[in-house]
Amino acid sequence: MSCTDTLFDEMEVYYRTLDERPDIGWFLQGHIVVEYMLRKRLVDITGSASKKLEKSGFYKVLLEAEKHDVVNKDQKNVLEKINGIRNRYAHELDYTPQLSEWLDIWRSAKAAFCDMTDGIEQGLAELESVDKLEDADRFHLNELFVQICHDLLPNEA
Repeated sequence: MSCTDTLFDEMEVYYRTLDERPDIGWFLQGHIVVEYMLRKRLVDITGSASKKLEKSGFYKVLLEAEKHDVVNKDQKNVLEKINGIRNRYAHELDYTPQLSEWLDIWRSAKAAFCDMTDGIEQGLAELESVDKLEDADRFHLNELFVQICHDLLPNEA
């Protein structure tokens, strides 16, 4: 196989990712917003941004958030699952999540987070109504991150 053939194969994976993967964009956006919210809450609690955390990845920020009671153990577990999918997207360009993986996340999230507007419930119902992940309505699935971010807001006394 020539270098050109190898490059062509790699570019095919890239183009398949762009053309056939609408799930990547909203999922990564949701992950980014959750990480932002965790960092913001840690700054609110500690009074300043930790130099150590500025360069840290999601997992270390999540550990710090659990340490400062921003998230509880069940919420941390859900966010670890979300981060696992994000990592697979980042490191396996041809990764396609399975419906069972997302069902696991939504079911775990339903038990761990408040579902103020029933967004997690609606997303779970959407996932349970389809046979293939690509048939699910993205709007309902995106609500998972909205509900998680609601729980990351500071409690007002």
